[in-house]
Amino acid sequence: MWGLKNYISQRPEGEDSTSIERHQAAMKVELAKRNPDRSRVDRQMALTFADRREFIIKGNPLMADIKAGFPALLAGGSEVLKEFKRISTEDLGRKLATGLKRYHDRLFCLAKKQDHTVIKKLIELASLETTEENRREKAYCASIAVVPLLLKKKLDHLLTQQVHVRLCND
Repeated sequence: MWGLKNYISQRPEGEDSTSIERHQAAMKVELAKRNPDRSRVDRQMALTFADRREFIIKGNPLMADIKAGFPALLAGGSEVLKEFKRISTEDLGRKLATGLKRYHDRLFCLAKKQDHTVIKKLIELASLETTEENRREKAYCASIAVVPLLLKKKLDHLLTQQVHVRLCND
């Protein structure tokens, strides 16, 4: 569906409801550790993938329900990228990086105009680098960091306009 190879998937051979529940329980125990074994969590996420997809697609759960059943999914951004790869078999992180690199120069110019402490620090660090490759990498980080800030400003502006229009029409 929607060009996603594994939109709906089948359980791995040899897995049943009981084994899936055991994988989920073991995953929760592993994630509660100070230093969880990420490769073990990755294996368990792969084994529970079909059930998780069914739960999300057919159950229409709340985020709290997803977090309770599959805490690894919301444990960090890298897990979301891994889940996308399980669904589509494409590396979303690489696609995003390629797309952002295309707009890097324009985003970096916008980043330099922002009055934001973290972005200013990234730009400063970029200018202090001694090699062009390192400067470019730090500048790229500043470009990525400015995207959520720009989106927030855009969304804040749109929401303000919507509220204003709604108030004027009432």
